[in-house]
Amino acid sequence: MVNPVRPRWSRLGPVLALSLVLLATASSVGPSRSAVAQVVPLSFEVTLAALIAFEWPFVAVRDGGLEREQQVNLELTVVETDARSAQALLGGSVDFAETSIDAIARAAEQGGDLVAIGGIVNRPPYGLAVRQGINSFADLRGRSIAVTDLRGGSTVVLKLLLQANGLQEGDYDLRPFGSTPNRYAALSNGAVDAAIVGQPADFRAQDEGFPILAYTTARDFQFTVYAIRRSWGEQNRDKVLRFLRTMIGAHRWLSDPANREAAIDLGMRVYRTERSPMERTWDLYFRDYAGQVISPTAEMNMSGVDAVLRLLAAEGEIRDPTNVSRYVDDRYRQEALLGN
Repeated sequence: MVNPVRPRWSRLGPVLALSLVLLATASSVGPSRSAVAQVVPLSFEVTLAALIAFEWPFVAVRDGGLEREQQVNLELTVVETDARSAQALLGGSVDFAETSIDAIARAAEQGGDLVAIGGIVNRPPYGLAVRQGINSFADLRGRSIAVTDLRGGSTVVLKLLLQANGLQEGDYDLRPFGSTPNRYAALSNGAVDAAIVGQPADFRAQDEGFPILAYTTARDFQFTVYAIRRSWGEQNRDKVLRFLRTMIGAHRWLSDPANREAAIDLGMRVYRTERSPMERTWDLYFRDYAGQVISPTAEMNMSGVDAVLRLLAAEGEIRDPTNVSRYVDDRYRQEALLGN
């Protein structure tokens, strides 16, 4: 009679056999502590054109504690204009930049490899604040208007607004002052007659007696975007995905009505403003124009991108406005959404 074959481990002795059984059981329950992948914290250098409510997602990450899930730390540097932000990115001094789609297109036309990978402000809600006595666009003829610079994204949006209301270049005087705080200071101290301002400065302007003649929100115009150097992104895909997952998380957090009060408190602290302007800013972005000003998934307004590119082509600054892939790569964002 042939004896049945006994399991090999049963010959190893009761103590060793029991040890192997326990080890096998532990492995079936889940990975050992040493097998769990540790998330390595990352720090990214990022340039911003300004530090106003347009940059709320960055503020939510840096100052609101939203970096913990992805273990991403943002080092933010304000450089005043979209062109300077794009230049810093081109020069390799930063990893990511908040800049405008027109700045990316101009850089690409000159041989730079910048590309937009997500949208920040998709419909720019700039307010045109004016001095008392200016009650119509016709009243702006011959007047001075504070802008960021003479050809940046916010200036382009302003020109479109003025053109739609009967004013052509030459009917007014544009004066560059840099970011919104500087532009509003120029208006309040009498250096200019009007200024294009972001939030919450527009609400502060109203509270201090400067009427808002109109908003640019109705314009179908892609404004600020997340940008990288295309070549750097190809070599650092995991870093780009970590960054985008973090920023998409911030977009979603800000868009959630459950976080309204926390977002307002954060804005008051960072932007050093009263509660009312921040309340009105949140309501403008995430209630009145929900998903249009700041998308909860950081998607770009592609019809707005098309509008920018066609305008630049009409002005002779780029050659082919239909070659969108030269300026936009949405694949990183799409992949980041799968894990977010």
